[in-house]
Amino acid sequence: MEDDHSLLAHLVLKLTSQVEDAATDALAYILNQSESCREALASLVSDGEHQLRPLHRASTQVTVPPDWRLDLVAYDADDSMRLIIESKFWAALLSCQASGYVTHLAADGPATLLFVAPEVRRETLWVKIRAQFDKAPSLNLESDRTVGQLRVADVTKLVDVADDAQGTDARWIDTESRVALTSWYALLNHLEPVDSSMTSNIRQLRSLANAADDKAFAPLHAEDFNPAIPRRHMDFCRLVDDLVNTGEQEGWISVKGFKATAQRDGYLRFFRFVADDGGRMSKEIALYLSASRWVKSGTTPTWLRLLHAPEQKALTQQTEIAHEKDPGGPTWVPLRLLTDVEYSDVFDDVVAQVRAVRDIVLR
Repeated sequence: MEDDHSLLAHLVLKLTSQVEDAATDALAYILNQSESCREALASLVSDGEHQLRPLHRASTQVTVPPDWRLDLVAYDADDSMRLIIESKFWAALLSCQASGYVTHLAADGPATLLFVAPEVRRETLWVKIRAQFDKAPSLNLESDRTVGQLRVADVTKLVDVADDAQGTDARWIDTESRVALTSWYALLNHLEPVDSSMTSNIRQLRSLANAADDKAFAPLHAEDFNPAIPRRHMDFCRLVDDLVNTGEQEGWISVKGFKATAQRDGYLRFFRFVADDGGRMSKEIALYLSASRWVKSGTTPTWLRLLHAPEQKALTQQTEIAHEKDPGGPTWVPLRLLTDVEYSDVFDDVVAQVRAVRDIVLR
């Protein structure tokens, strides 16, 4: 099973906006079904000085004072809150969510508040978590560090300590509680190998996490505003226009009845392939500068989109040209772009790729 396609991801994203709740319930199901996964989760947040007691069960949407709702709580054999998990994709960190939730951890031994978030959000989310403790009057985070796949800090507490000379003295003391942050990727990779009966379920959850990440607004960085980015976009649009215009001038493309179209996903030009003798034409085809296909493939921004059955069938009956078929939708042909060469070389190679598709479609 490919992790970016699953029934769970399809249904959750189609039927509800509460993706974080659905992912949390899926994680709780896995933990409740598998002792090995509970042990692996405990090991993820444990080290030589901080060993969680065995986790016996997990519950979701646990309400605690003052009317807070904990995403997931893992309890030990004494029904103490040994681990609290706050599931995050792109929802904001709520006021006191970190500094407040940690106060509900069991105080009679090591316990952890674990945030799980997309990998690209770890740095910015950790800053916000720390900021909540900086504002808390009686809690603080110490020994901020990275342990394996975790960002970890120990919780200290300001308490009144008896002092023979002055009566009482407010001091910071260590607790056995920790706050940690990891990614969905790291968490699920840690759980998957330990119980083969849970492999399919974990991969389903990973696909949901991947799909949620794909639709998210990742934190902006200064390099995102580099003018080279929009310039490249303009270059790609030029490539699309040049190819369609050249094909029309040479007679192997017809744009009659079509016009250039800008869409949210990108820029496209509609046309029909024309046979060398001028007597046959294909159905409507689009040369597409597609942001979503580029993100999904990670390879190229330029694609041919074939909507109609005759052209799709012609491609499926050959093995020379790579293509992808959306279930019940269009067929996509990736147009690879040469690197480290002049524009003319890129253009000539893309023309050759498109003409090869035309030869197959009109064969």
